[in-house]
Amino acid sequence: MRIESPTFTGRDMRSFLDEVVDYERRRLADRLEVDSGKLSEMDLLPQVKDRDAYLRSADAEAMQRRAVLYEGFSMSAEEIAAMPLCAHLEIHLDQLERTLRP
Repeated sequence: MRIESPTFTGRDMRSFLDEVVDYERRRLADRLEVDSGKLSEMDLLPQVKDRDAYLRSADAEAMQRRAVLYEGFSMSAEEIAAMPLCAHLEIHLDQLERTLRP
């Protein structure tokens, strides 16, 4: 196997990951915009149940365990579990703000 670039640094990795996340975010937004009128329902309950089962079984030490995503950036299990909830609440806040605008 050939290494693409032996000079690839942590900064390069962060930049690459930021670019990938931004690209995927835009693609998801585009797909949702096109498909929103076509979706009658989206069943997220199985994922929520899996998350809740893990949260009930994990102890404090497990929740504080961190995963290094790239040099200088890590997240705890607690942060990862809370992220979708925060995003969900932010979506509802945006919806409320749009509703309340004249």
